[in-house]
Amino acid sequence: MVMDDQPNEDNKEVINEENVDEITLPAPPVPVQDLVDISDQEEQDPDEDQGTEIVTSIAREIMEQEKIHGLQQDSSGEFEKLNFGLTEVVYEWAQGKPFAQIMELTDVQEGIIVRCIQQLNETLRDVRDAAHIIGCPILKQKMEEASNAIKRDIVFAASLYT
Repeated sequence: MVMDDQPNEDNKEVINEENVDEITLPAPPVPVQDLVDISDQEEQDPDEDQGTEIVTSIAREIMEQEKIHGLQQDSSGEFEKLNFGLTEVVYEWAQGKPFAQIMELTDVQEGIIVRCIQQLNETLRDVRDAAHIIGCPILKQKMEEASNAIKRDIVFAASLYT
């Protein structure tokens, strides 16, 4: 979840709401990534899954509350910031598929995919740390497991794309 290599504040609100509503707790660790993987990538899959609908619903509720309380400055384009285009690619990576194989799933450049996975790992660590602070060991463990699932091979080689 990034915008110009920096975390998007609106997306942080969505993740916080997911944690408060305990949406991620019943999900297995790898699909939890789908709930926090909101990337500003250009490619989008027209098929929305349940996780996409949950995140979109939370974002809509946040927007409505901001509007009610006079906090929202410009609502135009808010939903365009929610982009799930690389969710399948990241999911398949977390399932252990080779990088060459996940590259066949998309036309997005490999460097963008690498950066997306790295940023997702940063987000998973942030959520893990928040779970520790609020005393939610189940969520903390799931974030660690999801992070471990994506933190491998070429994507985290120190000399590439970093």
